[in-house]
Amino acid sequence: MDQELKEFLQSSLRTLKSELTERIDAGESRLEATISERVEAGDAQTRRYMEVLYERLDAKIALVAEGQQMLQEQMNRRFDELERIVGGHTTRLDDHEVRLTAFEKNSTIGGA
Repeated sequence: MDQELKEFLQSSLRTLKSELTERIDAGESRLEATISERVEAGDAQTRRYMEVLYERLDAKIALVAEGQQMLQEQMNRRFDELERIVGGHTTRLDDHEVRLTAFEKNSTIGGA
């Protein structure tokens, strides 16, 4: 009877080991599937988040570019205005130079 008990226990242990191995393998497969699903969901969420960030950054860059263009246009208008003002003074200075030269010639001739 000891031999029969021994064989029964060995058989039961093999069966138990086989069942446990199957359950562990099945649990492992479910765990891998769950992890894979969560990683994919995280990837999708990260992708959406990055798209939103990209859109916001793109909009902000567009605003900066628009502001830069407006500033450049304003500066160009100011430079044109300044050039017109300075150009007018340059013409006046040239006119004064001509008048002073004529005055100096007349003074030298008249005073000599």
